[in-house]
Amino acid sequence: MSLNKTPMAAVEQSSPSKVPILSAGDISPAVMRQFEDSCRNYFIHKKIIADDQVSLIIGGILDSHVSDWISTKRNHLIALSFDTFMIDFCTNYLTEDWEEDTLCDLLSMTQGNTTSFWDFVVAVQNKNSLLCGTTSHLPDDKLRHQINAGMEVRLSKKVSSKKLNKVVDFRKWLNEVRSCDEGLRVEREEYERIARDNCESFRCVNHSNNPHSRRISYTNNLPTTGAPAVSSEPRKQCPKLLDSKHKLLNNNEGCVECCNFFENHRAANCPNNFLNPATYKTLMQVDVDRAWRTCGKCVAAVTAISPADTSSSSDGTSHHPVTAVLGFSHNLVAYVAPNASSVFKRSLDGDSDSSGSQTVSDPSPQSVVKPLKEASPLHVEDLYWRCLTSGNTDEFPVIFDALIDHGLLAVLISEDHALKLGLCLKRLRKPYIAELAMEKNGQKTEFEFSEYIKLQLHDLSSYWSSKTICAIVMPGLCSPMILGLPFLSHNDIVVDASACTAIDKK
Repeated sequence: MSLNKTPMAAVEQSSPSKVPILSAGDISPAVMRQFEDSCRNYFIHKKIIADDQVSLIIGGILDSHVSDWISTKRNHLIALSFDTFMIDFCTNYLTEDWEEDTLCDLLSMTQGNTTSFWDFVVAVQNKNSLLCGTTSHLPDDKLRHQINAGMEVRLSKKVSSKKLNKVVDFRKWLNEVRSCDEGLRVEREEYERIARDNCESFRCVNHSNNPHSRRISYTNNLPTTGAPAVSSEPRKQCPKLLDSKHKLLNNNEGCVECCNFFENHRAANCPNNFLNPATYKTLMQVDVDRAWRTCGKCVAAVTAISPADTSSSSDGTSHHPVTAVLGFSHNLVAYVAPNASSVFKRSLDGDSDSSGSQTVSDPSPQSVVKPLKEASPLHVEDLYWRCLTSGNTDEFPVIFDALIDHGLLAVLISEDHALKLGLCLKRLRKPYIAELAMEKNGQKTEFEFSEYIKLQLHDLSSYWSSKTICAIVMPGLCSPMILGLPFLSHNDIVVDASACTAIDKK
């Protein structure tokens, strides 16, 4: 048997010249304060003397429990002043520990990421006003400490960097912090706009340059011909896709509407018909492999071959055995075609061959491909990441382009950029020695660096943040920062030089 919950009371007043009406229900501290303020406005508007105030407003209290209390003590209550009446009213009809509960709510209030500073301040002051006339009411100095403690983290750092805590006047301090908060929100909106524009432009360029967008679609269901016959029987539906099947489709450019792999559309713009329940079957990894063999192109990794194998070719053409065949996917880890046999194997008897320490197993005819005719380019474009970080200066945050180098054994930062951020320089326990790749007058040139800083990098929308990294300070560096292997490995980032992407694999 469920118990009916008592509704909350509310205050109604059609105009200041009318008596405030307190409806039946449980009375909260906020409703009690609203009723008291409405009564005082009514007294001022009607110019009611103090002796008549209580007698005029008790008729607006509609709750039966309060009415019984008033009827029992009418003569006593009418003789009281309005202030004394409200004290008795609160004592009898607010919960016993309402003051402690209100104070706990006040002390636990925080700004959060979505609320503006000014809305947060107004909410704190409204909550504190409920405690007026009690020992729990916070004066301005304690209220300022509470607002500062509940402030959003980035705003708090900005306030500290601008030394606004030295402002003595409470109202002036509120206005200064409000200006900082509005500036941060404008910057964040601009960063989010830039991130959306960059993502949209990258998506458009990537879609137009992606040859797989012109692939022939493959489905694991048999095609249907002609329009289906109208039947009075209930229409059968395919079973709902499991999360694992959703992941299988998403990792292999699939459409969850038609369940096709390697498509250039998604469910929102799927041009195919609904699946046929009679021919539908559960999606498996073997369907991905079959789809790839139907429409995909393989990338062959080629290894050296012994002269004996070269001379044994019947057509006189040199063939190279394939060591691995990988399928293409936007998620490169998502699809790896199985390798039936090991191509490389060591000699069982331990004897070394004149052609090398490893032998090559006989490849099957399907595994043999001709060597690629095209030569690699002399150079490719550098891979930069536009990111932001926070510093101890007024320029907060700082946006810059960091060079990604997955052959560098350290993370480097230019001395000028480190000074711009204003971060604390620390001494290395052991100096870092870098050697110039080219000799000068037949001698090796070495450089020694002994300082580093710690920092954290974020993307422009602040949706992805790196782990804290240590960057060695290097004067005259060609880029503000160069992100080497420590950054990539520490953050589980995989770099695809061909696709010009760096992806967090986790």
